[in-house]
Amino acid sequence: MTEAENRKRRDKLDLWQKRLADSDAAFSAQSAQMDKRERLYAGDRTLRPLVPGDHKRDGERKQTSHVRNIVFENIESQVSSSIPQPKVTARRKKDEPLAEIIEHFLRNELDRLPFETINDLSERTVPIQGGAGFLVEWDSARRSAFAAGELSVSTVHPKQLAPQPGVTTAVEDMDWIIVKIPTTKEAVKRRYGVDVSDESESEPQVRGTGEETASEDAVTQYVGYERGRSGGIDLYSWVNDIQLEDLQDYQARRQPVCKRCGRKKPLPGDIVDSPASAISDPPRPYDGGPCPSCGSEEWTDQIQDYEELYTPVRRSSGEMIGGMVQAVGEDGLPALEPARIPCYRPNLFPLVLQKSVSVFGQLLGNSDADLIADQQNTVNRLEQKIIDRIVKAGTRITLPNRADLRTDPEDGERWFLDSPAEKNLIDVLQFSGNLQYEMAYLAGVYEEARQILGITDSFQGRTDATATSGKAKEFAAAQSAGRLESK
Repeated sequence: MTEAENRKRRDKLDLWQKRLADSDAAFSAQSAQMDKRERLYAGDRTLRPLVPGDHKRDGERKQTSHVRNIVFENIESQVSSSIPQPKVTARRKKDEPLAEIIEHFLRNELDRLPFETINDLSERTVPIQGGAGFLVEWDSARRSAFAAGELSVSTVHPKQLAPQPGVTTAVEDMDWIIVKIPTTKEAVKRRYGVDVSDESESEPQVRGTGEETASEDAVTQYVGYERGRSGGIDLYSWVNDIQLEDLQDYQARRQPVCKRCGRKKPLPGDIVDSPASAISDPPRPYDGGPCPSCGSEEWTDQIQDYEELYTPVRRSSGEMIGGMVQAVGEDGLPALEPARIPCYRPNLFPLVLQKSVSVFGQLLGNSDADLIADQQNTVNRLEQKIIDRIVKAGTRITLPNRADLRTDPEDGERWFLDSPAEKNLIDVLQFSGNLQYEMAYLAGVYEEARQILGITDSFQGRTDATATSGKAKEFAAAQSAGRLESK
């Protein structure tokens, strides 16, 4: 690699690292809030101060010994195990059979991909954080008897996103976006052939709630997506200061071609002619090695804009496409050429955001955890107060200040008093620990949290006196069953 190429490579790495730093600075407050939401969902015991001085003597925040996790309860009430089924509507009447074929294909993909696990995770992440991402990729390494490559879908936590600052409408309105992927050093070496064994994990916090420590075998991989000048999507990936991949228009189909003559590299088993140096040899099946046309051993990738079909191919709809078609040759005379089928390019960012409730000025939607955080703090305080009062309740005996008087369960114990005044000091006091007002307020705060999120008894699978129709009863049963199926 020349000095100019090294400089260009370094400049590109610096550009993406600066973009990452700008995004982290702009969204640092949101990332910290995401960790708080996850801790609330997990049952954080920390009490938020209500007035100055409302903390321990050492300055630390107080803790509660009992948490009634209403954040967890209300979010779990909304969890549904059902996965929406695809619906494709044809624009023209004649295309309705094709629309049905697409629907069947999408259903098959839903069954093949682990969408039960993906849905289970997103059903919780979306209400906790206000949204979640889905990374849609094409995995060329996976092959089957019918196709080369398969669709791959994975969930992306909002903490793993580094969006372009200043754009809050949609991902497609951005010029670039970065995904932070926790992975291992061996996984990087297997996929990219790059040794990162000496690198350290730069952002372990993207693996959890922010309290994770760096792992010796892990690294943080950054994958940046940028809209190119031609409208396609460029991809750039790196770990720390090491570049892993730099692809222009990465969604375009690529094929290996000879670096010298530009001929397409045959597939194993294709019948090819011998190179020019051995032109007298008969055609043979290609089993790898140099270019059959010129003998060069150097190959390079080239974008494939279309696929040539020399023989007709039957589509799933029964229609025959491809084969030799009439065309005009370079000399202006009629000629036969293979049909050219354009290769599809999405030209979209491979990220799909699922929002909770859309909010103007926010990339993600409303967080249910944020909306009832005050109620959760109040419930924690009331629960601690109730426990303290119950523990302190019971029987107290008043006695004169004398060491020879004691209380024990022995019957017929004799006390010798010096005066009637000492007898008047002996009494039994009952502390019942009346919790009437605390329990009433606790119930009010709990109902307040439910009303904020719009959670009803039917959502929680409880008996709902207002749900009298069969459809309402069915909905309540489905909500209750959804939580159990998730477990």
